[in-house]
Amino acid sequence: MARKRKKQSPVALFAEGSWVVSALTALFLFVVFFIIAPSINHTFLSGINQSIQPFVFIIITALAGIALYKLYQQARAAYLAKKYPLNQETESPFVRTTMSEFVERPTSWSLKVVQEIEWKRFEDLSMGYYLEKGILAKATSLGADGGIDIMLYQNGPDHA
Repeated sequence: MARKRKKQSPVALFAEGSWVVSALTALFLFVVFFIIAPSINHTFLSGINQSIQPFVFIIITALAGIALYKLYQQARAAYLAKKYPLNQETESPFVRTTMSEFVERPTSWSLKVVQEIEWKRFEDLSMGYYLEKGILAKATSLGADGGIDIMLYQNGPDHA
């Protein structure tokens, strides 16, 4: 059975997207609510615009902050890529997780590390843990297995 995807909030969508999207959205909102709308000579519309301008200003500030932070991350990733090229022979203190992001290599296990590793590495880690405990662990093949990825056998595979 397939899992339902959680709906993302607009803030999460902007935080995960490109800095350009956040910057252009902030610019669009600024132009509409602070340049175009005040020039319209309609009593009702100008009253609504004046009442929502403080909230729009907060949204514009947040979007501009997200854009600046994402731009900083991109510039830092480019700097680290130049400083630590992937074909370098020496061990780097950073590991590339995506094409545009470097993160510091963890030095010990923590809940954060376990939550952030990819699913296949988590399965391998789990299998290794049970093998170290003396429990036989076998990976199941891909397919209609009902979500079971690892079969555990306390007394061997014949005594399931």
